[in-house]
Amino acid sequence: MGWLKVPNNTRVRMKPEFKGLVLEAKGKNTWDEFEKTAGISKHTIQNYVYGSDKHNPDITTLKKLSKNLLISPEKIGNIIIWDESLELLSFYESGPNDVILKKGNGSFIDLKKFCKGLKVTGGNSFLKFPIRIKETDNHHIKVWYKTLGGQPTPKEILIKRYISLDKETLAVFGLIQAEGTKQLKSLSFQFSNSNPKLILKILQYFEKYWHIPRNLWNGEVHYWRRDFENKKTYLKGFWYKETGIPKDKIKVREGTKYRLSDKSSGYGVCSLRMNSKTFSTIVLKLLYNIIHPLVKTNKKRAALYLRGVFEGDGFLGTHKGKLSYTGIAFNPNSKEMEHYQKVLNNLDIKIDKEKIRHKNKRAIVISNWSDYYKLLKATDGTLFLNEKKNSILTENFLDNQYVKPLMRLKLLKKREPITAKIYSIEFGCTTRSALGSIKRLERLKFLKHEKNKKPLKFYTTKKCAEFLSFIEKLEKRGA
Repeated sequence: MGWLKVPNNTRVRMKPEFKGLVLEAKGKNTWDEFEKTAGISKHTIQNYVYGSDKHNPDITTLKKLSKNLLISPEKIGNIIIWDESLELLSFYESGPNDVILKKGNGSFIDLKKFCKGLKVTGGNSFLKFPIRIKETDNHHIKVWYKTLGGQPTPKEILIKRYISLDKETLAVFGLIQAEGTKQLKSLSFQFSNSNPKLILKILQYFEKYWHIPRNLWNGEVHYWRRDFENKKTYLKGFWYKETGIPKDKIKVREGTKYRLSDKSSGYGVCSLRMNSKTFSTIVLKLLYNIIHPLVKTNKKRAALYLRGVFEGDGFLGTHKGKLSYTGIAFNPNSKEMEHYQKVLNNLDIKIDKEKIRHKNKRAIVISNWSDYYKLLKATDGTLFLNEKKNSILTENFLDNQYVKPLMRLKLLKKREPITAKIYSIEFGCTTRSALGSIKRLERLKFLKHEKNKKPLKFYTTKKCAEFLSFIEKLEKRGA
């Protein structure tokens, strides 16, 4: 059990059942007799059960009670009211690699292992309900949780046990980070977007990877134009056709009157909803406990994840058809900016979060050609899942005033070595101008020279070769 891994002397809150558990173990014995059996001072136990520290024992006490009174760790663990930080502490004791399995050339998340120790947050943040797991076969599990006080137990949901940790999963969780529910207290999981392709992408992902059928989802469409009454029937039919969600599970609503605009989406905004707190908890815990740590430390996974983030919260700024900047919008009332900063830092893109805060901005803006290159290279030239946006970014990158001169190096790639004279002849400039250009290329670490040798001879670096190879790939793709 996870609680056994929490450091000694850490206090936790207990449900009222803790008192019953202790008194049941005590039975008809006196407190003096029970003290010897339990191996803990009777005053300590009485204080936990009746006194000012009621329901606040430390982990050392629980371990002794479990061992000396033959109470299973599971029984005690199920009545602990977890603090979020303790749950993460327990989780990271073994680390996310405990639930990530290698199979062949791929990696998989074992949801059975992952769900052990997970708890659903109740309406009161102090209430935590352990997720129950039942293995139906080698490939599927049923998950649910039990409530307190005679409340109805939520329905079981059937999901696949092993989830592939591939580019599809990382991109979808990037989309969820951008456009999905992120509150653990939420009664349901929700994903909202005006783009039918992205709504369909979420449905297809959970259908294929998790075995969640489409008839379990609900769709709520908000329409923000003034011709609502004329479009109501059309909108229901449109989203049914695009998503495959049953018509009786799609509701169409008119947007708030004062926010109606003819510039808003002609299809409305669809909120995809799964009314299962168990499902919502598992998805969000996967996002926070597995995906977030991985994308902050692994460059390849960070790039795949960012493709989903950019498709959801990414934007492009243009002026007269030319790219001015790109970036990611974030919620200023959350920790999203810090999270995105760490992911971008993993790709060597530095963000000044204090400057963003000082200017009271709600977006991380990227406008440096070298950062465009890092983003495009990391994502293999497809930063956005949207082809139109990706085309604008790549075409403008190739036409950038800083990138164009660097593309000249293709003419010099096969020359070993390069001198200022060769450079000046090749590009029709003076030797002095050639030396200035070469020095700049040295600062960018695209060229290097032999020390203490004259005339100076320059060689293209590995970084230069990688850059030119990537440029050629983009050009072929554009052609």
